Amino acid sequence: MKKLIGKSISLSCTIRLHQAKYATITGVPPVDEGVLMFYNMGNVKSEDSENSIYNKKDADKYVRFIGNYPLQLSVALPLFSWMAQYRNGKLINLISKTNGIDSVNKSKISETESGKRYKIISPFLQNGNYFMEGDELKIEKLSEAALTEAAQLIADNMKEKQCKIIFYDLDEYNLNTYSYESLEKILAPFN
Repeated sequence: MKKLIGKSISLSCTIRLHQAKYATITGVPPVDEGVLMFYNMGNVKSEDSENSIYNKKDADKYVRFIGNYPLQLSVALPLFSWMAQYRNGKLINLISKTNGIDSVNKSKISETESGKRYKIISPFLQNGNYFMEGDELKIEKLSEAALTEAAQLIADNMKEKQCKIIFYDLDEYNLNTYSYESLEKILAPFN
């Protein structure tokens, strides 16, 4: 690859957690550095998963292997959220950049017994997405506390705490969700 593009260009690629844990099986990409995706840990297809973006239980299965990974790693932390839509127990849609149902449609949903899911009780259309009676919704996002926990967990297991940190997906929507002070607090474990 380096022969094709020249030595003056630095190559990086994303590294998923399983690649860090099973580096001898998956191989190490022929690049200069990696960006560790510290998100998408659970099974979003499962209605029963607590939070598929980040959860400590799943993270703990992988973090101890990060310090041994042979590439220099940057870290991508999740700022994004999404709403998973299930129909008849199957994931049918992931809707990004939303924290739930518009206030206009709130009367058409009910909270489930667990308080973590919502059930559609009357069909409606919102932002081009159709919600059918009986559909279930699960909103997945991370609080400042959860992101700080994730940052501390990864920083404690990195070879070098001084690394590049990427907030994925850093855009206007997510900047309105997290304050500058929150982002500073999340970054603190890497200082």
